[in-house]
Amino acid sequence: MRAVDLHDPVEGGYPSRADRSPEPPLLPLWHGTLLPAGDADIWLSNAFASYHALAVREKYLAGKTAKSGIDKRSMDDLAAQLFYYRSVYEQGARMGEEMPLAKVRADYREEAWYQVALGKGVLLLHSLRDLIGAEKFDGMMEEFGMANGGKAVSSLQFEEFIEKETGRSWKDFFEAWLN
Repeated sequence: MRAVDLHDPVEGGYPSRADRSPEPPLLPLWHGTLLPAGDADIWLSNAFASYHALAVREKYLAGKTAKSGIDKRSMDDLAAQLFYYRSVYEQGARMGEEMPLAKVRADYREEAWYQVALGKGVLLLHSLRDLIGAEKFDGMMEEFGMANGGKAVSSLQFEEFIEKETGRSWKDFFEAWLN
């Protein structure tokens, strides 16, 4: 059996790799390696790193939109990347138990807890970025990452930082996601 790359029914075909113009390198939006203060903070350290790739790609596509318009394939790719984390969360919840992020406990004999923490953590950051606005959120994440890189941080520290930077309470938001 042979693998076949089928044509795109809407656009009629796929350009060969030689026909595609190379994409410019994507620059990081934020820096820093966060360490979890405890098990219930694993979501923050892992989502901080994992969500970064989605945010970088989204910013690149937003810039492309302003210049030449974004193609459907790129938007589908971005949606699929976000859906990956939703499916990781859903799989973890089915394999183990759905739990609030504040109640996550590491158990190195299985991975369901980790999948819940990672998937739900990425979705939390995506939702927060949507509410705050991409540019402001990205700048805040850079500031938080640079100030806390290499340090153990808690969910509470992150919540307090977000509240300080935005000048409003996020208690209800974090309560819903964490508890």
